[in-house]
Amino acid sequence: MMGFYDPSFTGGTNDMDDRDALFIPSPQEIAALVTAWRRSRNWKQETLAQFAAVSLSTVERIERGEVVSTETLDRVAVALDFKEGDFHRPRPGRCIDESLLQTMRFFEGKMGVPCVPLKTQPQAATLLNCNAYLVDDGRCTPDAAEAIASLRENLGFYRSALHDPMGLDEPVKKREIYTSLLADVQAVERRGHMALHATYDADSRFGRVKVAVIAFFPKLTDPGAAKREVVFVPADLG
Repeated sequence: MMGFYDPSFTGGTNDMDDRDALFIPSPQEIAALVTAWRRSRNWKQETLAQFAAVSLSTVERIERGEVVSTETLDRVAVALDFKEGDFHRPRPGRCIDESLLQTMRFFEGKMGVPCVPLKTQPQAATLLNCNAYLVDDGRCTPDAAEAIASLRENLGFYRSALHDPMGLDEPVKKREIYTSLLADVQAVERRGHMALHATYDADSRFGRVKVAVIAFFPKLTDPGAAKREVVFVPADLG
């Protein structure tokens, strides 16, 4: 989930004051980057080794700041959602102030809130008692699009059924609504995704509102998603 760190944000091995100079990230900088990204995903070193198709000892060497081949660096880079060459191709240098500014752009207008896997009826009840909903599907694969569209559509119906049931022909059965919501979430999860749930207070044009978040993460490329403790959300809904 965290797309704010780029290897070009490091100072490099050349003169940082020369903006026309090219630099290559040092092994120590790559070590810090790989370790940070691996931990942000709640991956063990063994997990990264598996996704990069390298040995565990190779990952350990990289994170100790030892020199490895460019082919190995490319494999690790791709496993962490970087591009081939990002860890070893020469590039223009940047001063530290610019680097920090670009790094912080990811967080601009956002805040981190605690999250948990969305699995239970009490969680569904809490979600449907909120004033607004955010479905974060930005990392989802195309085959989940139909299931996500159904979830978005049904969220409004479920909340209306709970809080404004006057137009319904039959009495509302809350447990059935909670079960239906969880079934919608599971339909997305069956397409290879993990659902995390969070609630928080945010400012909006209607004042302070309680917001429910459902964030999906692909299990194939982010197997540590279930252990993720924080999701980043808009601090102000406008």
